[in-house]
Amino acid sequence: RRSACVPALVLWLGSSKFLSIGFVGPNVPGYTRSEGRSAVVARRSEGGDLLEGERFIVMNRFRVKEGAEERFEQRWGKDRSVAGLDGLRWFSLLRRVSSTPKSTGALSVVFNYDDEQFEDDYTYVSLGVWENKGAFSAGTAQTQEDSASFASAVVKGFPTSGPPKPALWDGMLLEKAQEAAKAAPFIVMNRFTVKPGSEEEFEQRWAKRESKLQEAKGFQFFQLLRRVQTPDDDVNYISMSAWTDRSSFDQWWSSKSFANMAQVQGNLLESEIVRYFYEGVFVVEGDKGL
Repeated sequence: RRSACVPALVLWLGSSKFLSIGFVGPNVPGYTRSEGRSAVVARRSEGGDLLEGERFIVMNRFRVKEGAEERFEQRWGKDRSVAGLDGLRWFSLLRRVSSTPKSTGALSVVFNYDDEQFEDDYTYVSLGVWENKGAFSAGTAQTQEDSASFASAVVKGFPTSGPPKPALWDGMLLEKAQEAAKAAPFIVMNRFTVKPGSEEEFEQRWAKRESKLQEAKGFQFFQLLRRVQTPDDDVNYISMSAWTDRSSFDQWWSSKSFANMAQVQGNLLESEIVRYFYEGVFVVEGDKGL
């Protein structure tokens, strides 16, 4: 079983040097769960209250050379045996897209401009959802022996500009549709730079908000992500939602159901929210599902 996981997993883990990366940032020991989702908190040693991490999220950001997108996607191959890896709940390769749908040329309701050129040049993200940090650590150890002779070849085969950049997160406040689609989703990431000292209030506002996502057509899942390493881009939180397609998200955004997001912003941010859009290239779901 271990050898069967190598092709897809090493491409994801080995290429990003996850096998040697260290975790830098806040630790959240002593998780305790109380009744009611808004009361789920983790006690930090310094006395603050942060939400409990329900999943561990591993991202890897790629700058793919112009014209090499198809070759990059093919490089991942068709192997999906990573689904059998213990502790991996969900994985997807995501292709970044602009706010203007190329199919229609019409602007999304979210923005009134075209961001075809991305300022940071990251055009793909691999995103893995693990049960917890321990499961991720065990998964990398499981493939370390096999990947030692393969990882360098994988990296050299990537048509990218520079090495990929990892980003690690605690996933919180997970919401799932009762019957989530198996197809690759359309994903929206709202990126936040929360002021130092405002993290607890920011999280509690999210936890206490009135969510109506379950009522939205095309909704698949939602998670609030908290950075667990020192950010390289000033982003310490992301709200991530997955949809069956772009039109479903646009429809939800333009509805009154979206109005309550204003409750979580306030004066807690150092800068404006930045939104990234992605189309899933493929999805691998573990035996337990998300």
